[in-house]
Amino acid sequence: MNEIKGNQILNLVAVFFYVFIFMNPFYSVAQHDTVAKEYVYTNFTTKDGLPSNETYCVFQDSRGYIWIGTDRGVCRYDGYEFKTYTEEDGLTDNAIFDIAEDSKGNVWFTTSNRTLCYYNIKQGIQAFKYNQLFQEVIDQNKAYFEPILDEISICNKDILYVSHRNWGYIEIPLNNLKSIKNNLYSYSECMSEDIQVELIDENEYQKLFFSGCIKGEDYNLFHINRQAKGEIRLDNINNRDVWPYVLDTNLFLIGNTTFKVGINENTFKHYKNRKHVYNIGNQYIVNEIKEYNKGPVLLVDDANNLTLGKTILNIPVRITQGIRDENGGFWLSSLEKGIFYIPDLNNRIINKDINVTGLIPSNKGVVISVRSKNYLYNLSNRNIIELNNELNIDLLYGTQTSSIQLSHQIKIKEVSDWVKVFNDANSKEISNVLIEGDTIFYIRGNGLYKFMKGQGVKILNVFLNKIYAMERVEGQFTFLACDTYIYKHFKKDDAINNSSFEYNNNSIPYITMNTKARDLKWIKNKGILAVATTGKGVFFYKGKTLLKKITFKDGLISNSVNQLYLDGEERLWIATNKGINYIEIDDKDSIHVHSYLAASRSLLSPNVQQIYGLNDSILLIGTDGGLNEIKIDLGESEYNRKFPIFITHSSVNKSLVLEPQLAYNENNIEFEFTAIEYNKYGNIDYRYRLKGLSDHWIYTKDRKASFLNLQPGTYSFELEAQNEKGKWEPSQNRSHFKINKPIWETWWFRSLILGVLGYMIYYYISKLKQEKRLLEDKQKLSEELNTSQQKALSSQLNPHFVFNSLNSIQNFILTKRTELSSDYLSMFSKLMRFVFENSKKLYVPLSDEIEALKLYLELEQVRHNNKFKFQINKESINTEEYVIPALLIQPIIENAIWHGLLHKIENDRLLEVSFTSEGEYLCINVKDNGVGRGASKPRPKFIKKQRSSGVELTKQRLDLLGQSTGLETSFELIDLFDENNNPNGTLVKVVIPKNFEM
Repeated sequence: MNEIKGNQILNLVAVFFYVFIFMNPFYSVAQHDTVAKEYVYTNFTTKDGLPSNETYCVFQDSRGYIWIGTDRGVCRYDGYEFKTYTEEDGLTDNAIFDIAEDSKGNVWFTTSNRTLCYYNIKQGIQAFKYNQLFQEVIDQNKAYFEPILDEISICNKDILYVSHRNWGYIEIPLNNLKSIKNNLYSYSECMSEDIQVELIDENEYQKLFFSGCIKGEDYNLFHINRQAKGEIRLDNINNRDVWPYVLDTNLFLIGNTTFKVGINENTFKHYKNRKHVYNIGNQYIVNEIKEYNKGPVLLVDDANNLTLGKTILNIPVRITQGIRDENGGFWLSSLEKGIFYIPDLNNRIINKDINVTGLIPSNKGVVISVRSKNYLYNLSNRNIIELNNELNIDLLYGTQTSSIQLSHQIKIKEVSDWVKVFNDANSKEISNVLIEGDTIFYIRGNGLYKFMKGQGVKILNVFLNKIYAMERVEGQFTFLACDTYIYKHFKKDDAINNSSFEYNNNSIPYITMNTKARDLKWIKNKGILAVATTGKGVFFYKGKTLLKKITFKDGLISNSVNQLYLDGEERLWIATNKGINYIEIDDKDSIHVHSYLAASRSLLSPNVQQIYGLNDSILLIGTDGGLNEIKIDLGESEYNRKFPIFITHSSVNKSLVLEPQLAYNENNIEFEFTAIEYNKYGNIDYRYRLKGLSDHWIYTKDRKASFLNLQPGTYSFELEAQNEKGKWEPSQNRSHFKINKPIWETWWFRSLILGVLGYMIYYYISKLKQEKRLLEDKQKLSEELNTSQQKALSSQLNPHFVFNSLNSIQNFILTKRTELSSDYLSMFSKLMRFVFENSKKLYVPLSDEIEALKLYLELEQVRHNNKFKFQINKESINTEEYVIPALLIQPIIENAIWHGLLHKIENDRLLEVSFTSEGEYLCINVKDNGVGRGASKPRPKFIKKQRSSGVELTKQRLDLLGQSTGLETSFELIDLFDENNNPNGTLVKVVIPKNFEM
């Protein structure tokens, strides 16, 4: 009975174990081994620019471009965009089944209508001019089938082979198209379900291999020896040491030394599951067809076992072709899902679609923090187990790490209730953790905590503000980043006991920064502290001295840094929101910045939040799009990585083709270029310079450079692009050109001109001296004439003014205003004294001129019964320091009174005269609020003539003043309007030089 119960218990345990292990969703990942087999990939579809998701083939040409054949045209991809070519561009048909390239760089295509076409870099898409003859040969040998030519191969002697699985092949010598009619060879006796052509150069002749059957299920391997021109021989070598191996619709040839993988009769296997196999060097891409004609994709090393390999694409798909590009990336064309690109196999997916905020080493693996959740990643069996929301601190002890900065705080389950004595806002969230065996340090809020196994938790230090980061140095002290300060917490501070503690408010900052620190790392062998920030890059301190600050300008991918990680080689890895950098410091403390996976498709997201090293060659990369595991490759991989950089187009004056020799006016040059790096999101940095114009590099992400109005000279356009590792690579083609000088700048033309000029100078030297004397005399006479003219104009103004004044006196006498006429005569006599005293002077002091104007305005006020008021503003200047042409402003004031103010109906008539200084000039403004020029009534003809003559004389005087002084003068008449756009007076602005010789 006890045995029965015991067995029942064992059965229950077994059932529980089965349910827990196999039904737990976190173990299901490991059971399918997706962690070990799935790699990062990009799926290009019509959303990315493909014309169709039904793709038939994929090919990389010698320049690095990827070509994709679809049912709706052929595409060329350069890492930025898909350029589609269709029948509108010259294709003979839109369905492209296979692609090959000849030695001249022409890319050939087979189509569904039994024609050939090709792409030429200069001419674009071209139809094969012998397509009609090509089709005639097909019709003569097509037997029972209507062949669709779906495979194309070109050997290194430019012999093109086009074949069909149910028909045979045609051979076209591209190097001898003149006699193509006599050189088209075909063979159609092989009516097999499958055919595969491989071309091998051997000695002095070529061998063409293919496999097929003539009848029934007897498979044969054939080869044709072309030992001489026109001679073809067919050999049946069945039942020998070479065996054909056929899988469904694709023939996989396996032989002995002739082929790349050998297999003999004893190890030959035939698999029931259908497979599609594509040879890529020493490996094979195998598409396992499981259901619905779809299945996963494997990379297989051993042809004897096509089921044993790495799963590089773990989704149901029907692959139509697979290649490996020059940099080791895989390209897979599919029948329904477009193109798949797998950058490399150094990068595995641990978990997709999670936002990794923390990677913490554990005694059972690595804890993956995802904001409100935690997972345990078991490194031994690749299992991922979901943990509680609160991280049990028991999982952490037993490892050894430097400080780990978390991208988001996580909750920790502490093993001691002592911390309830200190209530940090009831928070259990930690932002930074450091593990030293059984001792764990962590930051929670504004406190530094220490946990020791068996002793619980104690608080080491408390600040008023939040602690952002920490780093412990060999158990001696701990750096703490708090706001814009970095403190040193020494070991003696551990003396704070469990019963009481003190706020460390009076700590003196060790380092003061102008920004908040995000993470800290101590580089032991260099004695350097690295400080990461969220917007200003990374700072490096030697003691308290700032050794260097690195930012984007120094090669950092981004100034926004999420975390720092120091590996065993003391390389400092920098996680940014745009990829990864690593820093190396040499013996002279020089800091070298390297890019690593900058905006790379190898990452699930470019926003790298966490980095943790499993060892010196494996890194866990946590992003906001998932968790990667990458193998560090700082040197050259098995593939010599190529980074093609081309000048794709160059033009002159936007239309002409750039030639080595250009005319002087062909000087507007433009270059277009591109770099091909498929493992980046079109995020490539370029730099260029035009030698002959400047030696300085211009940095850009655009793929265009323009140079305008270049001077004659010799130029060389140099272009470089930054690869994924941060190295600047030069372009594969450079452009050298020369802009020739115009004829008048050539040496012989200049010599001729100099000779003629020399003769003319010699012949006319005496006349030049004579002309000089004449010019001096003429200048002297001109100055005298100028002065005489100004004096004459001034003398014309004096009687003009007297005439108007006497007019006023006469008016008073006629109206019998004797007292007023007496006062007026007194004022008039005083004014006349000013006029007569200055009549012989060209310039008078400004104070005298203002006094004369004031007397004149008072006379006019008396004459017109005080119908207007006036103001003279001169406060801002010293009138004794300035001189002015005599009576220059009087005609303007007279016009303002007679034509503006006296015609106004309202009684608010005002005349303002202001004198201001502006630089080297004296500005005079005469402003009235009269009726304006448009509403002014005409005056009697004789008065109008005199008044107009006075204004014109003022303008002439200003022109002569400018000519004599060499300085500018101006006269500006401005009509004024009120807010309703009605006339509201006139403003006259006069500008003259400040000082004159009296």
